Amino acid sequence: MNDCNSENSADEWRDLTTRLQTALEADAVVYLPFPEAEKPPISSDSRAPTFKEKKRRDDVKDSGYTGRTGAAAHDLWPHQEPLHLTLEQVRHDSRLPLLPTVFALFAPHSHCLLAPVRLSGSTCGLLAALSSTAFSKLQAQLAEAYAAQLALSLQNRRLLADQGHITRALQESQYLITEAEERTKREISEVLHSRVQSRLLVAWYRLGEVQQLHPELAAKLDAIRTDLDDLREHDLRSISQQLHPEALRVGLVAALQVFVEQLQGMVEVVIDVDEHTRQLDDPLSNKLPHPLRLMIFRSIEEAIGNVLKHAQASRVEVSLSYTDMFRLEVSDNGRGFDPAEITPGLGLLCLAARVESSGGFWGLNSRPGGPTSLWAEVPL
Repeated sequence: MNDCNSENSADEWRDLTTRLQTALEADAVVYLPFPEAEKPPISSDSRAPTFKEKKRRDDVKDSGYTGRTGAAAHDLWPHQEPLHLTLEQVRHDSRLPLLPTVFALFAPHSHCLLAPVRLSGSTCGLLAALSSTAFSKLQAQLAEAYAAQLALSLQNRRLLADQGHITRALQESQYLITEAEERTKREISEVLHSRVQSRLLVAWYRLGEVQQLHPELAAKLDAIRTDLDDLREHDLRSISQQLHPEALRVGLVAALQVFVEQLQGMVEVVIDVDEHTRQLDDPLSNKLPHPLRLMIFRSIEEAIGNVLKHAQASRVEVSLSYTDMFRLEVSDNGRGFDPAEITPGLGLLCLAARVESSGGFWGLNSRPGGPTSLWAEVPL
């Protein structure tokens, strides 16, 4: 869990022990987790495991070594109801080898009430109340109720930790998928740019040699050479640029300008960039990481692609700005739609994966008759 949740857990723990100490009129109340159980609520290291840590833990589990977990933790404490002992009994009870030395601070005639904290069918720790007088049956019932409340708190923390792990694992998967997709596009682009273009150029020269040997075929061969030249210089170059925009090496704005030029005659695209973003995207000393530039470019490319497919728009405005987050917005003057009636297609799902795997969030605003605006915010 994050620091905020850790602080909330610590506050919840202090509140619970204070209320229990008052209710029992005890000298002190402590939670004693078993070593095999998860850390107590006040632990500073209460984050969920990362994807790699979870993988290592699963590998150990698969290897056959399980350690002392589950039933082993339950075996350390066979009692399911609160146990009332004097501290002298606690010191000499071989079943309780893990109780802390805090008990040594109290006199031998002091009393201890141990309520098991049960989680997922096993005892993960003990809720211990200390007093100089014996505890009553009613106080034992109170301690049992508080132990159940603590177990619920621990269970909630475990669920939150699992949720955090699942979220991070999903983001990591989305990132890996996006990386694999971009790597494939880059490799195809390089093949088209180098190998295919080179072979087409060789074919163009050979046709020129044949043209010199057979003047009677000059007109036909010249037309074929013109088609090959057009294919090599325009179609292949355009496809290669779409697969992997080389202009991104210069900057995000430069890549967007090249992209907009390819849309001439299809839709009017206006790019508005604030001064802060221009400084960050300076071609001479670009401070925008290349993965971020690529993610923003692909998001805008996908948004404009959706406009061309569905919006029937004549104008698109692209806005880039930066304050504490990098914000992009793509707006169009098309026919619009009711967001509640639209199921996101593959394009929007890919856009969402890109933005969310970068730690950002996005939204889509529209209404029948337009306009429509897609926005996203990502950390730098």
